[in-house]
Amino acid sequence: MSVGVHSCVCGCELLLCLLLAASECRGIFDASEAGYITSPGYPLEYPPHQNCQWVITAPEPSQRIVLNFNPHFEIERLDCKYDFIEIRDGTSENADVLGRHCSNIAPAPIISSGPSLQIRFVSDYAHQGAGFSLRYEIFKTGEVSNVTHTYIWSRWERSQRLETTHSPCCQ
Repeated sequence: MSVGVHSCVCGCELLLCLLLAASECRGIFDASEAGYITSPGYPLEYPPHQNCQWVITAPEPSQRIVLNFNPHFEIERLDCKYDFIEIRDGTSENADVLGRHCSNIAPAPIISSGPSLQIRFVSDYAHQGAGFSLRYEIFKTGEVSNVTHTYIWSRWERSQRLETTHSPCCQ
């Protein structure tokens, strides 16, 4: 299983590997292969005082990136002032904001207009939640729909259960 920059294999070290991957708060990802980004600590509470940043880049300038959020989404909802996830359309700090999200409702799929996206997650000192988990991949025309969104996450969650069930250390 690939989480962030870690490749975790179910076994005695899986929990440690997943905790290390979840604690990473920044990174640059190549979208040639689909991957996952989570807030630190996910699905448990994210820690206070976070300022995480990830950049996702497609290999070809004509490609776009799609983000699909896991429905288990929980970020403090005080007008997205203190805790939030923000997605920008490009790598510049001045790139257009595609969304700034908080609350208990996962955002709809987000598609870049070009080959890169910037994701920022911020938390203050109080009121932590479970955070977020998202899947990134190269956008293919006609791909985004509720059926695809549900299928991707249910397939991923099912593979997690299968990997966990088949290891002597994960039972």
